[in-house]
Amino acid sequence: MKIPHLVLGLFLSILGGSIANSQVSFNNYTPLVSQGKIPSDFYVKTSDKIESDLQQRETDLNSTDLKIFLREIHFGVDQLLQSGVVVFGDEVSKYVESVGKRLLKAAKVKEDIRFYTIKSNVSNAFSTDQGIIFITTGLISQLVNEAQLALILGHEISHFTEHHVVETFEYKNTRNLRNQIVQLATYSKDKEFEADLLGLELYHKAGYTKDAVRGTFDVLMYSYLPFDEIAFPKDYFKSDLCFVPEELYPGERFEIKAEENYDDSKSSHPNIQRRKEKIMAKANELSNWGDVTYFEGEERFKYIRNICRFESVRNDLLNASYGKALYSIFLLEREFPESIFLNRMKAQAWLGISGFKLAGSIYETINSRSDLEGESAALHYFLRELSTKEMVVLALRQIEDIRKKYPEDEEIKIIWGRMIKTFNSTKGLDFTDFKEKSFTVYTQEFEQKLKELEASKNLVPDSSNVTTKQDEELSKYDRIKRKKSDNPTSETDQIDSTKYYLYNLSDLTSSELFLAKLSEIKDAEKAKEDEKKRIDNMSSREYRKYVNEGNLDPAKIDLSNFVLVEPIAISYGRRGIKVEESEALQERYSEAALIAIEELGVNAIYVDKSVFKTIGTDGYNQKAIYTSLLIQLNNSVESQTFPVDYSLLRDLQAKNNTSKVVFTIVENNYRVDGLGILLTGILLPPILPALLVNKIIKGNNTEVSLIVMDIEKGEIENGASYYFNEPTNKYLLSGRFYNMIYDLMQH
Repeated sequence: MKIPHLVLGLFLSILGGSIANSQVSFNNYTPLVSQGKIPSDFYVKTSDKIESDLQQRETDLNSTDLKIFLREIHFGVDQLLQSGVVVFGDEVSKYVESVGKRLLKAAKVKEDIRFYTIKSNVSNAFSTDQGIIFITTGLISQLVNEAQLALILGHEISHFTEHHVVETFEYKNTRNLRNQIVQLATYSKDKEFEADLLGLELYHKAGYTKDAVRGTFDVLMYSYLPFDEIAFPKDYFKSDLCFVPEELYPGERFEIKAEENYDDSKSSHPNIQRRKEKIMAKANELSNWGDVTYFEGEERFKYIRNICRFESVRNDLLNASYGKALYSIFLLEREFPESIFLNRMKAQAWLGISGFKLAGSIYETINSRSDLEGESAALHYFLRELSTKEMVVLALRQIEDIRKKYPEDEEIKIIWGRMIKTFNSTKGLDFTDFKEKSFTVYTQEFEQKLKELEASKNLVPDSSNVTTKQDEELSKYDRIKRKKSDNPTSETDQIDSTKYYLYNLSDLTSSELFLAKLSEIKDAEKAKEDEKKRIDNMSSREYRKYVNEGNLDPAKIDLSNFVLVEPIAISYGRRGIKVEESEALQERYSEAALIAIEELGVNAIYVDKSVFKTIGTDGYNQKAIYTSLLIQLNNSVESQTFPVDYSLLRDLQAKNNTSKVVFTIVENNYRVDGLGILLTGILLPPILPALLVNKIIKGNNTEVSLIVMDIEKGEIENGASYYFNEPTNKYLLSGRFYNMIYDLMQH
């Protein structure tokens, strides 16, 4: 569902449940969530972090520049920490920490460094001035061994210990680029080379093997591709019930385009070839190399990597990258053919991609022609070639096969029902046109008839021109029908290969379960059409009565019980976002919302970082899961969204006893037109005092918005917003929040 930009846009620009300690079962995989005690990084206020650093930090920056620097780094990092994509205390973060701590211990570095994981398919790792090292699941999914991870972490640790973030800020500051740090970890080429060489020394001291150094840069070079390169078979979708023409696949191989020695003159990073040459030269200078590839064990590394690879499927679905998700599922199911998680994700991917196809937006969810490279290109090419009818039928075929494999699974059954609804709404598809036999059976029978005909021709003289007495007794039309039935190449027996998809649902033509569901959907659609006709034929008096009874009010929502996710607050100034003012505004708006909730007499569960210290990791996970659904909804097409974290969301629904979740935001921009006041004062001096008061009050430009999400339906139900010029005090904000909730409940 595409949410109106005015209501949702800023939510998504700002946003970017424990599991047992035993190993994850990949056959019943559950998405990665945070575990253990919540670190203070996630709940201490940004302004408090800035103030603490101002008191304790020793730096060459002057006080003004230091404050600007601290605002930038803390605001950017805190945005990331509250985005819902960062996890802590989980198995991946603990594994990364164990490798990182080994490097620190070997180098006798006693820095307080924290290691967190970002659930993202972008291959990246970076350190921050606060002593946090982030690494993405996407990067770990690409690695070949533990030693490669150690070398990457050594690089990031070196950025931190050498204070490259501060030095980069000073470099930019001298060039009047103090307005922002463009990225959290963008350094000069010299700093990158320095981190490579210092990181190599940490790696060497820890006892890792020299043999893994060169290969690490190969990983970095090709990490934009899927985590493995396996040819996608042309018979992947073929079965006894499903036929797909091989002509839909490309006749060419798509070469890998990346080059090591690319032009890096306009890049912040030196190219891979230059980095590889420098680090290998340094490696050859070092002696007494260790021979260890895995301190933590090869099996543990592969286990952690598989977690990250499973997460890559979830991430692709969250971002509606269905082509990438299907290829990753193909790679993983070779090792985990019985994983119900992969089957659920595959069903979701087919439901989603068919929805995009129907909406005419298929190219938003598969790779463009210019991006086709490597072995995954064959699948993306195939998906591009499918017509809408072919796509929808293949999707239904795939989901039906998954349902048969897991007939009792609630999630798969819901996806199956939605897919049938999609099938029913596809223009040009009439189930009565579908064949009762599969393409394979029809082909076999057709070939058998041909063989029998050839045999009969060899044994029996040609009598095609002879009319028997029995023939003469038949009518002309009966004789025509008889000739056609004797001829296996007649129109009734020929297979139209261009409509091969009509043979791919043969088992459903006699499936009582499917036919009952299809009939239910058709009846519901007909009831809606009949109701529309009935309304159209109403008299004015009948229509007024109908409206007064609330029958035409879909905006009315039951908000007697809901979850309120931490409000977002942004205060803008001339130089961008004002950090301290934004945080103060957020506190006022949070208090205002709670006052309004009490006055409305409704129940609300508050999920906010200010209470994370009290409710801990469980509250953080709740917010992360809700936020992920919000992002997914914005990336999806109308009526085709199925929550990727369905099981986690249903658990939260049961725990909180509500499916309603409210997100809200307040934006304030205080600006007084000084020039206008000055000109008016010169031209009309008597009215200057009154005008000045009015301008100061009206200088506040504030907008509050909220959206209501129903996690059971998997959709945004409605939203509301107010724009006003009054000051953003707690009671005015409370009144606006009250009005928005009340209007949605009483609309």
